[in-house]
Amino acid sequence: MNIILNCSNVRNGILSISLACVIFAVLCACSEGLITESYRLEAPEIPEIWLSELGRPLWLFEWIDASGNIVRAESGTSSYSGAQVLHQYPSPVLAYPSWPLRGIRAGVMKPAGAIFPYDAAGKTIVLSFAQGIDAVLYHELAILANEKRLPYNFDWLRFRALWANGKISGEALHDPWLVDWRAFAENTAASGFNARRIKARETENLVITVPADGPWFGTSPFMAQAAWTAGTTVVLQVSEVVDSYFCSSGTLRATRNVFTWLPSR
Repeated sequence: MNIILNCSNVRNGILSISLACVIFAVLCACSEGLITESYRLEAPEIPEIWLSELGRPLWLFEWIDASGNIVRAESGTSSYSGAQVLHQYPSPVLAYPSWPLRGIRAGVMKPAGAIFPYDAAGKTIVLSFAQGIDAVLYHELAILANEKRLPYNFDWLRFRALWANGKISGEALHDPWLVDWRAFAENTAASGFNARRIKARETENLVITVPADGPWFGTSPFMAQAAWTAGTTVVLQVSEVVDSYFCSSGTLRATRNVFTWLPSR
């Protein structure tokens, strides 16, 4: 079942309607008219640990139409047909998995994504977790858009090649969600693209006593599962961003100096 949603409200870090207006205003400054065409959106397979512990998700798809509106549609399957996607310029598409019965809303787990037209195959736009980074970065760049640096002029193929060619150093190569993409976008908007800025955000150690047996997994699809056992001590790498970790017994949330354990109901 596919359900088109009203996109006036924003929760859990999902793109806001005001951002759509920013993108549309920038596009309109460069064009007399915009075009949409209808596409089928195809989300990727979720990580095996998500599937085994949580089951199959609901998906919230998100794209921009020719009026500059953000359109969202929920689907009980991994695809959505009939998305009128902005066609004249490169534009982002996102897909957020959610598990409402586990209290995991859309926007908690990191999204899959695509940049049209690079990820289009015929009339299907194929989303992936790797390109979820691209779509989120597009949104961040759109907020900061100026005449010199517009998100649809960003060299997305060069950006992707950095990972394909192993040009990213440290932990960010294996899990791009460790990067502060908002800070990267701010620096890029101010002074241009610099691959050396793509690095994991600074963290500090937080020692915790594990509250339940694993396997444990995080919000990033690139994070390896952890076989922590109840009562053992582990050291988490934490920052000002709240990180969530899940097991069959509940959710652990951690940030600087504090962690919270939320048992499953």
